[in-house]
Amino acid sequence: MKLQGLIPPVITPLRPDGVLDVDAVPRLVEYLIAGGVDGLFILGTCGEGPSFTRARRRQVATEFVRAVRKRRPVLAGIGETSAERGEEAIEDLADAGVDAIVLNTPYHLAAVGDRAVYAHLHRLAIFSSLPTVIYNIPVNTKNPVTSPVLNEIAALPGVIGLKDSSDNWETFESLLHVGRRHDIAVLQGSERLVARSVLAGADGAVPGIANLVPGLAAGLIAASRVGDEPGAMALQHRFDAVCALQTSGFWLASLKAAASRLGLCGPTLASGMPGLDAADEKRLNEFIPVVEREARRHE
Repeated sequence: MKLQGLIPPVITPLRPDGVLDVDAVPRLVEYLIAGGVDGLFILGTCGEGPSFTRARRRQVATEFVRAVRKRRPVLAGIGETSAERGEEAIEDLADAGVDAIVLNTPYHLAAVGDRAVYAHLHRLAIFSSLPTVIYNIPVNTKNPVTSPVLNEIAALPGVIGLKDSSDNWETFESLLHVGRRHDIAVLQGSERLVARSVLAGADGAVPGIANLVPGLAAGLIAASRVGDEPGAMALQHRFDAVCALQTSGFWLASLKAAASRLGLCGPTLASGMPGLDAADEKRLNEFIPVVEREARRHE
């Protein structure tokens, strides 16, 4: 499997009671595929995977796989704090029919060091029967995937890619260099760095805001991949204007609220996540016309 292009980290539609909205899943999937996505990454940070029970995670994976119908690869996040729990999740998601898994580093204990990070990723990558993508998101895990760790993990036969959400250019450059050495896909997870990264040789991007404007995100990546720097930077500017809506309170609440305005799914978050207050809603309203305009431009 070759990963490239636009692979959004898909939000998980939930009903007001917190139950999976199975009717909204195909609606969201069709919107993303029509927008030009090259794959879907479910149960990641945007997909709230670590918040769900084991049964809910299986259900989410099953419904998305059913809705996608093999038209695009489905990647699924394994956001667990231990290898044992990770192995359970891998078995569940493989049974659900996903095409690849995405492993992040352990996150319950901060700064465990390279040796522990390597041991966690190595055990799960070896255990998995599915292609594996490594996920670097140190702002959440406090345990980064360093270049030396990636250099060892990328040599494993099942590892096919890396998503870097460090939001740090120097870190991304060093990981991109390692990825090139091992011929694995390197994907940018930071929305503000999409054009710069793909112009520099990244294989694609995994931006959360693409849930709302997949056509704009796909166009941005396409222009960057062919080296059209002026065109790519113009599209990045428009992309950034949409991303600004995530400053309206908790970013995921803003993202889901905007998705609700577009009729894709409801705004409900997993339990424990902060919603938007009245001031946040007022600020979000200022960005909705920009989102709707960009969404309509790519229908």
